[in-house]
Amino acid sequence: MRYKQILVLGANGMLGQMTVYFFRRVGYKVIPFNEKFTTSTISLLANQINDYEASIIINCIGKIPQKSTNEIDLVTANTLLPLELARKLKNDHLLIHPSTDCVFSGYNNIFYPKNYEVNPKDFYGMSKAWGEFILTSRPNTIITRVSLIGPDKNSEKGLLQWFLSQQSGSTISGFTNHYWNGITTYEWCKQIESLLNTFVPMDRKFIQLGFYNGCSKFELLSCFKEVYKHDVNIVPMSTGQIVDRRLEPELISPDIQQQLIEMKTEYKYE
Repeated sequence: MRYKQILVLGANGMLGQMTVYFFRRVGYKVIPFNEKFTTSTISLLANQINDYEASIIINCIGKIPQKSTNEIDLVTANTLLPLELARKLKNDHLLIHPSTDCVFSGYNNIFYPKNYEVNPKDFYGMSKAWGEFILTSRPNTIITRVSLIGPDKNSEKGLLQWFLSQQSGSTISGFTNHYWNGITTYEWCKQIESLLNTFVPMDRKFIQLGFYNGCSKFELLSCFKEVYKHDVNIVPMSTGQIVDRRLEPELISPDIQQQLIEMKTEYKYE
């Protein structure tokens, strides 16, 4: 194992919590970094990261529209932070940056290949696409494009934690014509660990992750219900517009039910 010390930016968020838990468990020294990046502090904090001895920086900071629709918030977290990291980080730091399937509109009726021209339907997707583009030219960088679900002890904004927060016996809707093939945050950490063991220093890697075929959002919620034994009624419904952001994955993960079972078994809140 070439790298042993990790600095996790945004360690209190959904992905950050899992990243800290997983990599400590497999033997890495993990340093949580929870300073708040704002337009006034972002440059200074990006410089401070260089003071840490960590050889790996995992950027788990990302603003989603469920938490903020403010364009300044979105562009600060999703675009300006990657820009400052690209400008300020020493090249011997390996930077790992997750992107999203929302760089695509979902209206093209395809499994999106990596080289498909991004066409986001909202400002959030555009801010993430800008972040991707900025980091593609930085050496010693791994960018993963993927949609993530996972538990979150600090927020109920993510899909899984939102589902688990619903009262027993309540009724929710699940879209039958919105399609998805993302992965759990636990599976993401497993894939990153595997990439670390083979990564060539100073290389650049841009990779799409996902599971084969995918599922509808209704099927995804039904998997949540079955795996977590949560008594919620899920009513199937469709929208006027099919939304299909399934990616063409280069690393194929197990089906989502298997991922959820593994995550529920292996991950315990600290």
